[in-house]
Amino acid sequence: MFGLKQKEPKKTTTNMLKVTKLPSKTTEDGLRFFFENTRKSGGGDVDDVEYDEDTASAIITFIEDEGTPVDIVLQKMPIMFNNKVIEVEAHNVNVEEPMEITEEYESNLSTSEPSPTCTIEVRGMTDRTTQDTIMYYFESKKGAYTDVETIEYIEDKDMYLVTFQDEQAVERTLQKNHTVDGSKLQVKKHIPPKRYPNKALVKGFSPRTTEDGIINFLEARTKFDVEGVDFGNEDSGKAIVTFCEPIDIGDIQTACKKRALDDSYLTVHPVVVTNCIVVRGFSEKTSESGLEYYFDNKRKSGVEGVTDVKMNRDEDYCVIYFENAE
Repeated sequence: MFGLKQKEPKKTTTNMLKVTKLPSKTTEDGLRFFFENTRKSGGGDVDDVEYDEDTASAIITFIEDEGTPVDIVLQKMPIMFNNKVIEVEAHNVNVEEPMEITEEYESNLSTSEPSPTCTIEVRGMTDRTTQDTIMYYFESKKGAYTDVETIEYIEDKDMYLVTFQDEQAVERTLQKNHTVDGSKLQVKKHIPPKRYPNKALVKGFSPRTTEDGIINFLEARTKFDVEGVDFGNEDSGKAIVTFCEPIDIGDIQTACKKRALDDSYLTVHPVVVTNCIVVRGFSEKTSESGLEYYFDNKRKSGVEGVTDVKMNRDEDYCVIYFENAE
């Protein structure tokens, strides 16, 4: 069977790209790291970035005089930057030609579980620094110069966990100083706490979302069956989800980024094993010693081995500490 011969893409004669429709949190460093990442954008070493925040556009100039980096970038369209499709075209000071879409964008961000020895903690970012910027930076020559397996933002600690394929990448990173968007980053090796293999903390769901809604959503979007859902305080938008088997937290995070539940995008976090519990709902007459006696009595509470009790009357909660996490 005969078919039409596909037209060869026209080679460019410029080393400049014009980028438009950039997201609001774009920075020059973010653009530089992205277009120097050949695995993500197909580009190469960047000589200059001219970013215009008012027009949400930028001119990217590569070091190579020929159009090779530009051609490769254009062949990867559509281009996704900071979770938004951006428009990219060859830029010439005399002629600007519209370019055709030639292939689909594919992300090579892995969703595998972080390795205990291949993860770093990154702190000290500015408010405008995005997760993608951090990822592109550590994949560049200035960082580890290798693929990032996973990247996770820990909101309560204002830090990123960046995981690489091997421990050598971590060592290379620790030997350098790192500055992104004008801010010096604090980077150290991450020693992960023990996590529950079948639990996840889910945040950000709508007040109208029900337990059945969460279960149906997670089971439909992932390959894991849900055993139960424990909600936090009323209207907190948080819940602990227990699955029937060990889970891959990365798979669940990726699934929740792709589709909303009741118009809200869920964020998913691992549940760290701890030796304490938070108790609420006790009466004004309840004392620390009363709670200690209760939770140190296996016949009444099902547990024992209390080591300390910290009560906060103003916030109406008490933290009970045990000898071990079991």
